[in-house]
Order: sequence, then structure tokens, then C-alpha cells
Amino acid sequence: MQISDMIKLTYTKGYYMEKLYKRELYLSKIRPFYKDEDMIKVFTGVRRCGKSSIMQLICDELIENEVSKNNIVYII
Repeated sequence: MQISDMIKLTYTKGYYMEKLYKRELYLSKIRPFYKDEDMIKVFTGVRRCGKSSIMQLICDELIENEVSKNNIVYII
């Protein structure tokens, strides 16, 4: 099961989230840093702006690109 599939099981504000909107603009800006292992990536922003959703999409892309789930640290 991929992380974006797990969000379907997340109960939020009285409903189950069924689909993540793929924010290609933001993903394209962070992709060059995927393989930069010496850099810690941090997302900041106002509440409910999509930070967790972006992180879930990035985790899915990393897993699709054959990065082991054991090598991904995801802190909420």
C-alpha cells in the first residue's frame, strides 16, 4: 500500500479523503533535491495549506523510484 492510498483511510473533519491533488508545480521544484542526501528538507506554511499532502506525494514518488520505505523518515 502506498502512502497516498493510506490517506483514503484517514478520517478528517467528518469525511474520508479519497484523492490527493497532484501539485505538479511544487513537486517539480522539490524533485531536484530528492537525491541530495546531505540536506534535510523542511516544509513550512500556514495551517491546512497542503504540506502533509505534498509530503505524501513525495513519499509515493520516492517509493515508485525504488527508494526503500525503510529509508524514508516522515514526521508529522
